[in-house]
Amino acid sequence: TLQSLAHSDAPSSDMLGELGDWLASLEAVVPSQGEAAVASLLGQMSEGSAAAALSQLDQNDAELAARLRVRHLAFEDLARLPEGGRKAFLRNIGARTLLHALKGSDGRVLDALTAVMSPTAAQRMRDELDTLGALPVTAIQAAQEDAGATLRRLAAEGAIPFPEEETA
Repeated sequence: TLQSLAHSDAPSSDMLGELGDWLASLEAVVPSQGEAAVASLLGQMSEGSAAAALSQLDQNDAELAARLRVRHLAFEDLARLPEGGRKAFLRNIGARTLLHALKGSDGRVLDALTAVMSPTAAQRMRDELDTLGALPVTAIQAAQEDAGATLRRLAAEGAIPFPEEETA
């Protein structure tokens, strides 16, 4: 339906009807609770599409866009945070949770976090990661979700600015 809609010059009433039916079917999967439903849909979009949608929303309702960004934050977003945000995160996350979350991430998050640590603390964390050994994927995913929840909580409290806000 979306593909047909995208390739048409003017959507037909059948296409719009199919789109309406599809959106209605999503209602069973996504509870229609306003912001929660929109946040869920943003989470299903590609990173670029979600960013474009939030950027467009900024023009009409910046406060709503900010609340949705908070709901959309994930552990990997630490690599994009400004220095102050990464420091605030490090002060509020447990060492074990952080190490387990880092074990399954790419090097960008580790590099971003160690960049705001003392050289001694950064080396100690890298050493602990090296000696940690293999972890079950479920443990890594749980730690990343816990770390993401901490990040979202700090952002909701205003303790962590968003990268878009930092450039202003």
